[in-house]
Amino acid sequence: MNIFESFLLNALLLMFPLYLYFFYIAYNKNVNKKENSLFFDFAILTSYYLIAKFLPFFPISYFFSFDILLFLTYVNKKDSSILILSILNIFYYYGTGEIALWLLFLEYGIYYLLYFMEKKNFYNFCYFFVLFKTFWLIVENHFEFIPILYFYLMIYLCYVIYQGGQEILKYHTNYKELEKEKVLYKSLFQITHEIKNPIAVCKGYLDMYDSENKKTKDYIPIVKKEIDRTLTLLEDFLSMNHIKIQKEIIDLNILLEDIEEHFKLILKEKNIHFECQTTDDEVYIYADYNRLLQVFINLIKNSVESFEKRKDRYLKITLKLHKKQVLISIEDNGIGMKEETLQKIKNPFFTTKTRGTGLGVSLSNQIIEAHEGHLEYDSVYGEGTTVKLDFPLYEI
Repeated sequence: MNIFESFLLNALLLMFPLYLYFFYIAYNKNVNKKENSLFFDFAILTSYYLIAKFLPFFPISYFFSFDILLFLTYVNKKDSSILILSILNIFYYYGTGEIALWLLFLEYGIYYLLYFMEKKNFYNFCYFFVLFKTFWLIVENHFEFIPILYFYLMIYLCYVIYQGGQEILKYHTNYKELEKEKVLYKSLFQITHEIKNPIAVCKGYLDMYDSENKKTKDYIPIVKKEIDRTLTLLEDFLSMNHIKIQKEIIDLNILLEDIEEHFKLILKEKNIHFECQTTDDEVYIYADYNRLLQVFINLIKNSVESFEKRKDRYLKITLKLHKKQVLISIEDNGIGMKEETLQKIKNPFFTTKTRGTGLGVSLSNQIIEAHEGHLEYDSVYGEGTTVKLDFPLYEI
């Protein structure tokens, strides 16, 4: 094997475990999961083993490869790993029988002392590390030029690749933070815009209000209604950001019976034919009763508001079991939704209603997901809408 092939093999054995480490870190940052710091140590020790196993046949690179690993550990600034790797290097090189033990302790002691002294200016440490290692290489290789050049190329390549990986991860993290801030600013803008409208209406009516004019007393209910709308908007917004689920074993049949009782008079008054099909079996799920009641009330309320001048109005709730899943559908023959509305229905603050907050469906979706369930909409404009929910079945 020539020098060039030896160089590539050395670089591969040094950096491949660290590449895997970067993939691991990138994955964890992508899914917002905290990484385990031991994985860096594992990557370094894996490289250490590979070099010890395969590079003794190429002394030109074998003699300093362990020190490049130590250098990368210094770059990562992990004190415990630095001490462990320094001790490993001392005894490994001493085991070759070529260098005195006291010289090895002196060399690695100098590296650690420089690191301790130059923590605030780490680039100085990198410079001194390379300088002192060059001195040792000159002594150990009797002024041969090739090993020193080889060392410079290898440590530069490893340092650039490692720092490049760190910069990419840093950029990725910053990008995700910017995306979060963008969503936050957008939400704040939307909530401000939504609150501004009813407050502007209240101000307009209050400016026109005259205590001596009896006609202006009709403005008071309007102002009160706008204030209630603002409070509802704020309550929905706060609920979205502080969803607390207290799960217990509940029977879905009982929950649907309560919903039927809740809407019975309203649906009768609006001439809506209501049908609720449940099973004869007891259907248990592990859920928050009040939160699910809130979801069903919101979804049925949306269905009721979707009816226009249609005479044959109907609303149907169906409960089915499929394997280990509970399937619930809420079907109506209201106005339905267009495709563009259907795609945005779960987005916070999106609404087609004149006085809607746009938070009801988004909040319902979050509650359903907190129960390990799914919420889906099927709709055809002018024909109706079907809301589909599914939950894991609780088996007693």
